[in-house]
Amino acid sequence: MSKILVVEDSKAVLSNIVKILNLNGYNTLSATNGREGFEIARAESPDLILSDIMMPECDGYALLNDLRKDPKTEQIPIIFLSAKVDRIEIRKGMVAGADDYITKPFRTSELLDAIETQIAKKTKLTSKLEELYSNISSYVPHELRTPLVSIFGYTDMMLSDLDLLSKSEMKIMLSGIRNTSDRLYKTLEKFLRYSETELMIKDQVNYTELLDHYISSPYWIIEEVLEKSGFRDRINFKNDSQVAEFEIRMFADHFKLIIEELLVNANKFSTKDSEILLETKNVDGHFSVIVTNFGRGMTSEEIEKISPFVQHKRKTFEQDGNGLGLAIIKRLCEFYKTQIHIESQPDSITKIEILFPSRLTVTEGIAI
Repeated sequence: MSKILVVEDSKAVLSNIVKILNLNGYNTLSATNGREGFEIARAESPDLILSDIMMPECDGYALLNDLRKDPKTEQIPIIFLSAKVDRIEIRKGMVAGADDYITKPFRTSELLDAIETQIAKKTKLTSKLEELYSNISSYVPHELRTPLVSIFGYTDMMLSDLDLLSKSEMKIMLSGIRNTSDRLYKTLEKFLRYSETELMIKDQVNYTELLDHYISSPYWIIEEVLEKSGFRDRINFKNDSQVAEFEIRMFADHFKLIIEELLVNANKFSTKDSEILLETKNVDGHFSVIVTNFGRGMTSEEIEKISPFVQHKRKTFEQDGNGLGLAIIKRLCEFYKTQIHIESQPDSITKIEILFPSRLTVTEGIAI
């Protein structure tokens, strides 16, 4: 049963709203001003707050401000109730962070519809947060602890048996330390990269200058990534000559990161002996990069749920990783307003195409 706090200074209106909510199966709390409402909200953590705006002592705007500043109450949705229909007042409430706005007098159906909408949104958000917390709890310790255990194990053996170990045995152990250290470094690097992309999305004003960067040699960046991939022999690279003179509107490091993650993902989820197809094309003036691999594949539902710390069927396939690769790609594409298309069939094929915003550097021999 959802719990709703009603904050209203008119006792008659308050009684009427509480009666409506109780009759429709809601558990209700009530307050007659914003200050009292805030204290109840902190103590009871309601699922939703209905609040009048014009109230003595502490009005609706002050209540909203207090709620959003407190970690215990910042996520509680609030619907403003007011007799004012002035658009300035409505805009002020929404800009301040209100989730909805209902003018009085209102119909019962209107009130209940607004409540159900906000409760559903909160339930969905809570579910996503719980899923994310569960994934982080499962994957992050594994991804950090596993390589550390290997490093500690190798170093303990070397310290305890140093005089007994041959050079070849020491070399094997040192190689193990180097490999697991590299895995740990890449894991931490992905966490940092994802955090950076999230910051770029949330604070786009301070990252606007990145949108002014153009890459004049995307082909050579791709070649560099291929040579350093460690599985170059698996990749069939088909470069369309039509894109030779394209410049891509993107910061070079971010373009390189996208190509790296596309190929790493394709290598990880393809069958052992299959090739990975990498193509570049001119698609309606966009620099198109297409990566196709044959193997695990995804359902449409799994594609929709691509997000950090989520790996589908991890237990079934015992797959290493943290689900950050494709999540980073999606966030970078979002920041640069870049189209990304993912097609996949379970146990068959996955094809990812990204259409990068581009411009021609040469037309009929004349620089532009």
